Amino acid sequence: MSDDEYIPPSFDSPILGGEEDIIIPGAVSGGSTLTTTASMVKENDGGTQEAAGFPPLKIIWNCPMIEKCLSGDAKSWLCKWCNKTFTPDHATRAMHHVLKNPGNGISTCTAIVREPYLSRYRQLHKRNSDLSSARKRSAADVASSIDSHQDAATQQLLVKRGFTTSATTVPTIPPIFPKNISLSMTSGKPKIGGSINSFYSRQPSIDAALTNTVDIRRSNNASVEMAIADFFHCENIADRVVESPRLARLLKLARTVGKDFKVPSRRKISGELLDLNYATVYNENKTMLCREACTFGLSFIGDGATIKRMPLLNILGLCGNTPPVTIAIIDCTNHMEEGGKKDASYIASLFEAKVAEYDPGNMNTDVFFFDGASNVQKAGEVLMAKFPHSFCFHGGEHVVSLFFSSIARVPQIKLLILKTCRLYNVFGSGANHAIYAQFIAQTSAANNGRKIGLLRGAGTRMASWFYAMMRLLRLKQPLKATIHLQQFRDLTLNPSAKAAVHDIEDHLRSIHSTNFCCKQWTQNWSPSRCRNTHGIMVLCNDAAPPSETAIEGYYSSATVLRFDT
Repeated sequence: MSDDEYIPPSFDSPILGGEEDIIIPGAVSGGSTLTTTASMVKENDGGTQEAAGFPPLKIIWNCPMIEKCLSGDAKSWLCKWCNKTFTPDHATRAMHHVLKNPGNGISTCTAIVREPYLSRYRQLHKRNSDLSSARKRSAADVASSIDSHQDAATQQLLVKRGFTTSATTVPTIPPIFPKNISLSMTSGKPKIGGSINSFYSRQPSIDAALTNTVDIRRSNNASVEMAIADFFHCENIADRVVESPRLARLLKLARTVGKDFKVPSRRKISGELLDLNYATVYNENKTMLCREACTFGLSFIGDGATIKRMPLLNILGLCGNTPPVTIAIIDCTNHMEEGGKKDASYIASLFEAKVAEYDPGNMNTDVFFFDGASNVQKAGEVLMAKFPHSFCFHGGEHVVSLFFSSIARVPQIKLLILKTCRLYNVFGSGANHAIYAQFIAQTSAANNGRKIGLLRGAGTRMASWFYAMMRLLRLKQPLKATIHLQQFRDLTLNPSAKAAVHDIEDHLRSIHSTNFCCKQWTQNWSPSRCRNTHGIMVLCNDAAPPSETAIEGYYSSATVLRFDT
């Protein structure tokens, strides 16, 4: 065996799928042998061996002789044939390495790659080559289809604008001399063959050249315009994005690139370019947030979130001269996998790390804001102990949400909420196509062409049921107009729809009467002792109740609440 050939040590192959293991012994005196079962490896006429019982490789990393390595952030891989490590972990280069294909950005393997592994590498390479060729053919077909579609659309656009002159999108410069004119040297004097007068007679006039240039420019503009429209329509991008200043800058910069420019791949956009963009924006936000921190101080806001079943924790920073800035969205999945919880100590440790980053001297952090959850409130107490000059406050929005949640538990209000939900399900959700179409037509006619629908309330959103009630009042007339349509009367209604139709008169009169009654009471009592909250009359604990004559005619529909404040 030569010095540049290396035979790997013995190992047990984990990929045989229940058959006997292939053992490749290391280099020993007297040579080396390959032990395998006869059912798996057979000798062909050329003296090579084929992997009869081996499953084909899907990726090169499935081979036990190619091992991925992870040391810190650097990803590398080890070739067990030649015991060399390469960075980064590039599957295509690894395959060319073991196949000993030169000129692919990696050195070839210096060891002897034995069968049946060599056959499996070749099969993988052939399959990948076939897939790559198929993808290229598919991409070429798609590009040809897009070109023909956009060219046809561009011609229609030009015809619609009154430009019937056909012009090529790429101007061509005529040659100095036509092909039938030849130059020859005889006795030191050039001779021109052909008719030069006919050549000059074919030169366009100045007006014709200018007209042709204008037509080409119009055609190019229409082609780019249609290409942009086709891209937005086919990729399902919002129409308003076309007015983005970033798109305008993109088109401006695209004019200056050369022919060697390549559009970045999806991996590059979601990898290297995303990291650079994130780092740039993060540093800019950090600079903006800390610029006046010595004057206004720093506040940190935190709340948990669950998006796509991922446990997240959002951390925002706030200064007196800046709006809230998102400084971290932390994925707690790994912490949960290890048996941890989003408890007070864990949340406090995350905030402590961000405070140390934004306020190294621990001189500017003043306030922490959380909602009313017990874990974050305890985390706030931990942070106040670690930062004695800071305070932890309960978020005001959460307090208001709890206030409306308490109101929603009143039996009369709960009944209104149930009826509001039923009206939304019948008229506003779109579950019944005919009813929804007739209702939207009425709302559009009553609101100057604007299609305004009902709101969907939710108990987890702040006062959303009360917003939904106010929207019902606004759409009172369209609802009445809908149920009095002949087309609506011809429909076959289910029991829920019949109940919703019955609720329209009583439910809307109830909300409207409550509002009107509250306005009457507000005029009789001071605002400090009586206030109107979204159509609900709230009496303070020390306010005298209204007389019976004041609420005569309204008590059956109005809702009066009295509780400690």
